[in-house]
Amino acid sequence: MNMLASRVEEALVIEDALICARIGKCEEPSCRSVLLHYEHCKHNEVCSDPKCSEISIVYRHRQACSKKDNSSASDDKKVVCPFCIRIRQRRSLGLCAALDHLISDQRRALQGAHSEANRNFCLQSINTWKQRKQLHREEIERFNQLASESSAPIFNFPKYQWHFSDSVFIKREPTSLETSVDPATAAQSSTDNNLETPTEQRSEMQDTQEDSIPGTASFNADFINQLLRIKEESIDNREMARQEFDGVMELGYAIVDASFCAPSKAQRCLLNCKSILDHLQHHLDLQVCKQAMCAAVEHHFAHLSQCKSRNESESCEYCLRVEERQLIRSVDFMEAEQPEAEAIVQKIINDITASFTNQSPDEREQELILLEDELDQAETNKQELLEKLGTARSNLRNVRRIMEQRGISTSTSRQLPVHFAKARRSEGSGSSKKRRLADSL
Repeated sequence: MNMLASRVEEALVIEDALICARIGKCEEPSCRSVLLHYEHCKHNEVCSDPKCSEISIVYRHRQACSKKDNSSASDDKKVVCPFCIRIRQRRSLGLCAALDHLISDQRRALQGAHSEANRNFCLQSINTWKQRKQLHREEIERFNQLASESSAPIFNFPKYQWHFSDSVFIKREPTSLETSVDPATAAQSSTDNNLETPTEQRSEMQDTQEDSIPGTASFNADFINQLLRIKEESIDNREMARQEFDGVMELGYAIVDASFCAPSKAQRCLLNCKSILDHLQHHLDLQVCKQAMCAAVEHHFAHLSQCKSRNESESCEYCLRVEERQLIRSVDFMEAEQPEAEAIVQKIINDITASFTNQSPDEREQELILLEDELDQAETNKQELLEKLGTARSNLRNVRRIMEQRGISTSTSRQLPVHFAKARRSEGSGSSKKRRLADSL
């Protein structure tokens, strides 16, 4: 029994390191090493490092047990390995704890988020992680039941061995003389990086670890300004600069669209938001990775911040186009929320009406107090939404007026790429919310 407990504890060190590296983005050599060798095992490429052999033994045992579990499931027999069940329990428990850490970090970021896009992104991330956490909780219940039914030996899990912390990483302020990655090639570079095998990516990360420490990257906020100047002033290079600026502008639009990516259950995203969302999170966390897309996101925000600090946002084509795109998406987003806000108010009114016929006077009095409070809150939320929508529409008109005065072409909601589409199961639905969303796109 002691031998089993010892083997389980050794395997838990591996599990904790994997969670620390994958979710906590840990850069400690011990965690990165475990992640690297785990990828070796997954691809059946065990190296000469003793750590790789140790992880391989655990990995192969779990693979063999998994096949036995599938076989026993088909025979309606419950056969649970006392070693593997504890590893699976610990992994699910650890993922729940790690997701709690991420949710706490995101809530702190939410407090400092000033724009609607950043707030929306933070809320969407929190909601996504809560859903994942619920799935892991269900797994924990299932594993606990399996361990109990199979009379697995009692095991007390040790403390988590990872390096999560609440320390804040600070990026250096961008300067106009510093150079960085060309954001116009970011999308292609990101695609090329995705073609690498996981083993190659982990090896490269291990080799260049010192160059990718979070919080040490700097970004050239003047890069976009240089493109704009060449596009306007240089005769020889004007066309090339225009094409390059158009590419940067498309990437800026994609960053804005990803900030508003919050499809409902009845919708799916049609854009390339998923590849950008991780790097938006890196920006909010002040932890920049070495991928070109992450650098492009930093170029985007560095330029916006620089123009704002110089009071040049209203004279910069890039900033004006980005602001217009943000306002269009914001208006679309709030227009899609309007029917839902109205439906909530109407439902509460219907509940109040029904209480007069379906409940006794005593029950009705208590119910009415609660419903009236809910109605007040729903009416307030509806009014706030209408006010925000009116402000966004007014700001959009002002931005377009400035753009027209400077000879910059404006866009409309219908000219933008469609962001969401109805899921197939929902096609043909008469929901007013879905109709409004489709019309706004």
